Amino acid sequence: MSTKIKLGIKTMRKRLLAILFGGCVCCNLYGCTSRNWFEGIKGMQKQDCYKLESSSARQSCLGSVEEQNYDRYQADRETIIRDR
Repeated sequence: MSTKIKLGIKTMRKRLLAILFGGCVCCNLYGCTSRNWFEGIKGMQKQDCYKLESSSARQSCLGSVEEQNYDRYQADRETIIRDR
């Protein structure tokens, strides 16, 4: 995997964590679960992957989205909160 793709994946993961953290705060106010928000954001990311023209870039993007799972996100989120 090229360095550019690795950096893109890291940036995407950080962005996802920030969005989901903000979403979790809102969800708790409105009764949604953070898992629902996570899956919604993941679905939007998949849609963005399908917009890529290059088949290899599209497959790489979809692969990185599929690697993300809620339990890993939750563990990362708890680490961020704990380390503040």
